Amino acid sequence: MSPNDQPGEGAILREYCRPTDLPIEIEVEGRCVHYTLATEGIGTRTEADFFLAEYYPGNHPLYAEDSDTPTRWVYATIEEPAKRLIFDVLVHREVWSEAAPQIRTFDTAVHGVADPNSPSRRRDLLDLRITPTTLPNGPGRFWCQGLPRYPDMLHDVASRSGWNLDDFRGYRCEITYPLYGSQVCMLFSPPSRGLRDTSGRHDRGNDPNDKPTSPRVRR
Repeated sequence: MSPNDQPGEGAILREYCRPTDLPIEIEVEGRCVHYTLATEGIGTRTEADFFLAEYYPGNHPLYAEDSDTPTRWVYATIEEPAKRLIFDVLVHREVWSEAAPQIRTFDTAVHGVADPNSPSRRRDLLDLRITPTTLPNGPGRFWCQGLPRYPDMLHDVASRSGWNLDDFRGYRCEITYPLYGSQVCMLFSPPSRGLRDTSGRHDRGNDPNDKPTSPRVRR
């Protein structure tokens, strides 16, 4: 994966998948990329771990405008039964430095993926009290039980993209047996344009490098 990749190209991190030769079909449909495990059979012998990374430059405006929606958000959808959801969001230290993330979970069964800023989706909000964890600084900050190569994978993706992970704040939402058909959103409230934040940064406009990244793992 790199900023120069076309949709679907280089996204699958096969060296971290198990097995590494997983048959995966990639279909590009407009702005969406669909990844399908092209395997047959059910059972422990067909168990697989599948990792991919996607790059969305300029996905969210850096500052809040008067007519803007109040929050920025990234999300993970539970589209298949899963034992565990690990939803990590990495945000550059110069972006939204005063924003403390919150978690909201929506039911997608009837109305599909939700925009947390839309009043019409309040009826789909699930009363699940989930709080994200701030990942500490240090070499072991991305340690994840059951996924010993997860830190190596993140550093590999960052290296390919020319990023230093020490420049990013990290937040984790981990759920055991997440609800099938739910959407887990991590929300940030951006500062107003022109305001100085705690990082000492001034308004630079919409820099395409100013973005959250969200590695997601479902097993």
